[in-house]
Amino acid sequence: MRYGVDLDCDGVADRLALANEVMGLTKCSADMPSPWNMVVSVRLEVLMLGQEMNVATADQTFCMDFKGNGDPSVCSAANYNYVFTASNRMSGRIFSTTVALRNRIS
Repeated sequence: MRYGVDLDCDGVADRLALANEVMGLTKCSADMPSPWNMVVSVRLEVLMLGQEMNVATADQTFCMDFKGNGDPSVCSAANYNYVFTASNRMSGRIFSTTVALRNRIS
């Protein structure tokens, strides 16, 4: 899970941050009580695997949480925070969505 953070107080997420990164961000307004008040959206990613084995022709590798640098088409630990290989040739898929938080965006 990553949080869409509004760094310039315009109501639009400027970057995605991990939970431990949010508190380290500089508040965009001095009267803001916490950097968490800059969070305007949440991005969720879920990996779903099938129950049957030997469906795919080879073990599949899934990448989640793109770091924002490198080539997103290259599934590697250099580009993604989470790399998972489904053994036994199981099939799977990653579902992702970004949800705007109510009363946080303009």
